[in-house]
Amino acid sequence: FSMNVVQLIFIFASWYYFIALHYPGSFIQPLSRLDSLYFSVITFVTVGYGDIVPLAVLPKMLVILQNAMTFFTLIIVVNGLISMQFSKR
Repeated sequence: FSMNVVQLIFIFASWYYFIALHYPGSFIQPLSRLDSLYFSVITFVTVGYGDIVPLAVLPKMLVILQNAMTFFTLIIVVNGLISMQFSKR
């Protein structure tokens, strides 16, 4: 079971959109599909401009989960790059 970064971003964007659609007031503003994708990308790259803010518990927990997955993804990528470098020697 493997997932790439683009898939993760789109999965979280879908979740953010679903929450915003079915639970109004979960974010500081209503989210369109593009807003949800934007929020997912900005969260993944850990920029966090602050223009879209989760207000309810569920989206906050998803942001925490997405940040954790971002951290572990970076660890795996860096580990892979280091391993490739050492295997060339």
